[in-house]
Amino acid sequence: MNGLPNEIPWSTTATVSLGLLAIVMIIGALLWVWNEGKKAFGRTPPLYDELEKRDKALRKMIFASEGSLKERMNRLEQRYEEMQLDRERKWTQLQADFKELSNTLSYIRGKLDEQEKEELRP
Repeated sequence: MNGLPNEIPWSTTATVSLGLLAIVMIIGALLWVWNEGKKAFGRTPPLYDELEKRDKALRKMIFASEGSLKERMNRLEQRYEEMQLDRERKWTQLQADFKELSNTLSYIRGKLDEQEKEELRP
């Protein structure tokens, strides 16, 4: 017919397949080397410029939040004062409870002492 053999020998198929695989691997390796070179030697801003940009951004954030910071500080101070007042109120109540307990114990001791005296009398 057209002069081509009907069957392609397996050795030829294997050689062509390995050749195509080698070409793909070489292209992949070249792309990897190129990408790594770009990372290593690419244009990066100097460290000072990068730090200056970050510093400016942080300053803007601080100035923007300064008003809310004062409000938060005022709220925290108010909350602290409320906690102090609550602590003092609870401490006063606790002292009153201790005094009441002490009086109750004194009364009970007095009653027990009276009972002991009555039991000891002949």
